[in-house]
Amino acid sequence: MKHLIKILFTTIIGAAGFACVNQDPDLDDCEQSVMLLFDWIDPATPRDNTSALNVKITGDNADISTTAPVEGKELEIFPGEYRFTAWESATNVTIDGTVLTVASTDGVATEPQDFTAGTTTDRVINNDTYQEIHVPMYQQTRDLIIRLQFTGDGVSLIQSASGSVSGIALSRELTFGFPPVDGRIRPQAITHGSVAYTFTEGADSWWTGQRTLLGNAGDDDQIFTVTVGLDEDQSVTEQVDFTSEFNGFHTVNLGEPWVISIELQISASLDLSIVDWYTGTESWLEAE
Repeated sequence: MKHLIKILFTTIIGAAGFACVNQDPDLDDCEQSVMLLFDWIDPATPRDNTSALNVKITGDNADISTTAPVEGKELEIFPGEYRFTAWESATNVTIDGTVLTVASTDGVATEPQDFTAGTTTDRVINNDTYQEIHVPMYQQTRDLIIRLQFTGDGVSLIQSASGSVSGIALSRELTFGFPPVDGRIRPQAITHGSVAYTFTEGADSWWTGQRTLLGNAGDDDQIFTVTVGLDEDQSVTEQVDFTSEFNGFHTVNLGEPWVISIELQISASLDLSIVDWYTGTESWLEAE
């Protein structure tokens, strides 16, 4: 029994750090053993690959940049209050503190890679055992699919279709992910711009474009502008206010792309008008 106690005592001293051997029992000056764990908030899940997460810890007695496997990491940290931030590496995305930004040119967003990220504030306390700190990991991007279907006497003249959507987040707090931690249906953006679309015609006669977004800019309108290229270098343009169609973008069926389907009519005189539109998710689209 004495031998067992001796082994246990040695383990605790080792976990707290050799510099703590001669310190007072409250361990004020000792590094504490912390297990950093990641909670993947539905529908976010760890990626199939096991590449390490980026981790940033800032606070009272440390400023640490490191990496961690998705299942967690053991760290030694002095007591104090800290912010723990973790994120997956992704192309065309940068994270500064808790602000995430997608690359853009003249206010037009570049395509970001899907990724998750999260942050929490917690206090590391004096303890002689491991302390668990949980970081919630939220989905940070969602695909927006726009589908166009043309009817009318001018359909045979269509050569191409392109467009853009304004009121798109270029940067925002990473806590306003999917779903937004602030509880808003339309979380606010720090900076906003637009995203460009190029549409391809499918065998079903629908023209489809797909982009990945950080989100909508909740305090702005989302205006869709479509330009249809016609024979003899002609084109026609139409706008439609999609603001209300984005109300579920951050909150509804988050594991699927958000889909907006638009029916447009083009006459022989090349007048373009919106007939109707439908909003839903990919499962809704397949069931249509």
